[in-house]
Amino acid sequence: MHVNDSFSADSDYAEALGAALDFSYDDLQDNRAGLLSVRQRQRLQKAFKRDMLLICGGLLLIILISSRRAGWNFAGGSWDDRALVSGVLMFIVLVVVVVATVFAVRRYRRDTQSGRVAQASGSIRLRTEMRSSTRSNTVYTAYLVDVTDLTFELPFQAHALLQDGATYTVYYTPHIKKIVSIM
Repeated sequence: MHVNDSFSADSDYAEALGAALDFSYDDLQDNRAGLLSVRQRQRLQKAFKRDMLLICGGLLLIILISSRRAGWNFAGGSWDDRALVSGVLMFIVLVVVVVATVFAVRRYRRDTQSGRVAQASGSIRLRTEMRSSTRSNTVYTAYLVDVTDLTFELPFQAHALLQDGATYTVYYTPHIKKIVSIM
């Protein structure tokens, strides 16, 4: 059964899935036309700003830690050569984070500026995976859906609503690979 064929705008299932992934029937119609809706674009820009604030905070923390490890004495404004190697290593970490951030910014920008969505249709495979969060140093369960050769992470509520093995069309941002709707 192709799940898309069984839904209408007033379907309770479609509404529940839309609520779990934060998309409306109007969003879905725009996605079917290959476009991000205005609301989805605004949400993506808000998520981008949030992520950039977190990254900038992390960069500031790395800079502070690396300068302290390098022996910078904030009060006296001098260097202590004993910890210079540690400071250089922290600087290398900083450069790696900055480069990764630049690539993330480019992907977000391409998705928000183009306003386009990609789609993948096929039989889905639902699965879970244990992952560790670098932000909070915790282990969590990731709820995943595989369609064609792509894997997406979903909120638990959406994962629980989908039918393993059924055929869906997943609409997603082409560069950051974030699901915007699914039917």
